[in-house]
Amino acid sequence: VEATVIRLRSARADRLANLLSNVAGNNAALWTGGRSRGVRPTFVGDERTNALIVSCAESALDSIRALVKALDQDDSAPAPR
Repeated sequence: VEATVIRLRSARADRLANLLSNVAGNNAALWTGGRSRGVRPTFVGDERTNALIVSCAESALDSIRALVKALDQDDSAPAPR
């Protein structure tokens, strides 16, 4: 298990941490390579720095970074159709 900080550009850290915590809680196999047991990631939003503090298995980190990147978008942009 390792902890890392992911700085955000547009998304609010507290909201994204809550969203990712819900995803992690509902989809354990997503983060554990399909196994029912494994390290479930934890997410904490730091409002002061607008960053996520992520604690997860090293094998899940790339997937988490990709998901954060996809979600860290400017809310003012129109939604794709």
